[in-house]
Parts: sequence; C-alpha cells; structure tokens
Amino acid sequence: MHAVDTLRWLAGGEVTRVASSVRKVHCDFDDSFTALVQFDNGCVGVLLANWRAGARVHQFELHTDGASAFINGDYESVIHINGEEFVERLDAQQFADSDEHYRYYGFFDENRYFIDCVKSGTQPIASFEDAIKTMELVEEIYRQAW
Repeated sequence: MHAVDTLRWLAGGEVTRVASSVRKVHCDFDDSFTALVQFDNGCVGVLLANWRAGARVHQFELHTDGASAFINGDYESVIHINGEEFVERLDAQQFADSDEHYRYYGFFDENRYFIDCVKSGTQPIASFEDAIKTMELVEEIYRQAW
C-alpha cells in the first residue's frame, strides 16, 4: 500500500485507467503486482511490487520534459537535466545529517509531521479520505488484473 500511496502522490492526479497483473509466485497468496496507471493530468505511473523479492528496496523514477530523477531512499537520489548525467547527487544520509535509518529514510520527519498536525489540529496531507483513494486504487489493480 505504501508504494501505491507514493505512486498517487507523485502523479498528483486522479486515476482514470488501470491495467495490471497480480500473481501468486511460489506461494498461496498474491505476492507479485505490476500495474500501469493513467491519471487525469496526463501522468502515467508504473507500479512494480513483489513481496517475495530478495530485499525490500524502494526505488522511484520520475521523468518529465528534459529531466529525470532516480531515487533510492536508502542511498541516494540522482537528477539528470537536459541529458547531463549526475547533475545533482543527493546522498540520503548526508541530506538527513544522520546515518540512522529512521532519520534518513524519512520515518522521523513523517512521524514528527503527524504529531505536529495532531497537536495543532491541522489536517495532515495524508488523510483518511486520501487513504480511501489509495485503497480504491489497490482494489482496481486487483479488478483489472489479467
């Protein structure tokens, strides 16, 4: 579900179409998920998730006219602009000024943000209404599976 949340957040639009594959690979439950998701703003997202892979790795790619970002939350983000490689390389631990996983992977800031919202009575960006949209997309990925 976290990968689906991220896909929705990065695309920034409403889902209009889904094509997917949901499979059982060497087990009795669905553990392999591939989806192509079209959004109303013209973005297209690709979800590749596998619960039986050798490691839990979150990697993201974002592409637009003249720029690409390759993000691995455990290590670094690399940004390319107008064909120039390694225009900016952001090391996760340096960026967070910590080698503690809970700090550089974002959990600390995410939790701090949520606590601050509760204390101030402010609605967080990730609300229950938004969680419903994510779960609806998860259900659509299952429905559209071929």
